[in-house]
Amino acid sequence: MPKANIILNPNVTLGEIALDVSTIYPNGDPHFPFLTIPTEITVHACLDNQKKPPAAVPISLLRIAGEFCSPAQRVIVRFQEEIGLTAGNPHAANKFHCRFEIPLDLRILTQMEEARTGDLQCALILRPLLAIHHNNNVTAQVFSLGRVDHLAFNIPRSQWVDLLPRLGYGGLELLEVRYGHGVVAFHFPKSVEEIQHAKRYLLERDWDKAVTHCRRAVEVIMDSKPSSVPQQAKFREKVDAFIGDHLPNIDDRQAKLLSEQMRMIWEVGSQLAHANSSPPAKRADAEFVVRATMALVEYFSKLLR
Repeated sequence: MPKANIILNPNVTLGEIALDVSTIYPNGDPHFPFLTIPTEITVHACLDNQKKPPAAVPISLLRIAGEFCSPAQRVIVRFQEEIGLTAGNPHAANKFHCRFEIPLDLRILTQMEEARTGDLQCALILRPLLAIHHNNNVTAQVFSLGRVDHLAFNIPRSQWVDLLPRLGYGGLELLEVRYGHGVVAFHFPKSVEEIQHAKRYLLERDWDKAVTHCRRAVEVIMDSKPSSVPQQAKFREKVDAFIGDHLPNIDDRQAKLLSEQMRMIWEVGSQLAHANSSPPAKRADAEFVVRATMALVEYFSKLLR
């Protein structure tokens, strides 16, 4: 649990802020999502040592202005939380639980994902507004900006990948595969499932596995119906036979488009399956192949309606 001190300049510690990063969760809706960080704040009064005996000076923490950084040295977005916590005892802290809500839109999430490698590296820069009540006066006599030590933390990759879709980020701008009733007979839901796996690997930045699942999505289509060519036939022959056997009503132009698209996806995936003979896929390659596979399934759906 990352922690940092609340400090009143020049060097008076007034309390502590602790983040529960293990229970970070999304809030809001897909159009205006928030990354919510449960937070615990403790504040105690300070002592006026110029008085004899030293006198307690009550402190109120009114609000916190913050900057969310990712990676730790780059400010992504600003936020503010109203607190309203008062402490009158310098030897016993008052505790307050709140939530830091970080607004993250699709543009910001995309920038974060482009910079991320593995775990999400984050930091918070916090500026507390404090009210100092001299002579135990209810009315604040001095307002002061405090400071908080730099709060850096990581969100594990597995946790962050689970959060991304709930924040409205799907890795691709096309989030759903649409298929008609006719494709159910062709077992296309299994192809859609492979695409969902591919999209998840995009979020995990495993480009090779994303492309491999696209190849499997094509293979599922091919395996959904019996073939008029032997099992050992070349993939091109299997594709042409599949289209001829099971899509007899499409014209030559449609058949060629379908055949070339299926072969392209399958061949790219097959090359990556042989790591020694092919360089690893790049992000742009994987995103292109996933989009192409989604388009292929939708195109099949339209032809079969």
